[in-house]
Amino acid sequence: MDDLKRLQLALAASANGGLALIGRVSCAPTTPGMHNSERLVKGKERCTLQMHPQDAGARGLRDGQRVRVASRTGMVEAPLELSDEMRPGVVSLPHGWGHHRPGTRSPSRARDPA
Repeated sequence: MDDLKRLQLALAASANGGLALIGRVSCAPTTPGMHNSERLVKGKERCTLQMHPQDAGARGLRDGQRVRVASRTGMVEAPLELSDEMRPGVVSLPHGWGHHRPGTRSPSRARDPA
């Protein structure tokens, strides 16, 4: 019940132009040890922020541009990937990245976003 207040605040922020952030599972290897293998992480950038083109246009953002995602718990930057599979008002970032950040227990650093 305590978390309902947080949910109401998040919904209000979304209604006022904010975006809801959801995670997603990447088909790419996201196990920390696999990030250390250039062979497994080479190729197209896998850690992207997916956003509906309508939301990007309203914010003056373009495909491939590095964007900053901030929440109450921190901030990351990632390349923007426009996708009409995303619902307007929602953005998606895959989990399993960020091992280069202070306080993490994994030494993985290959291709992590800033």
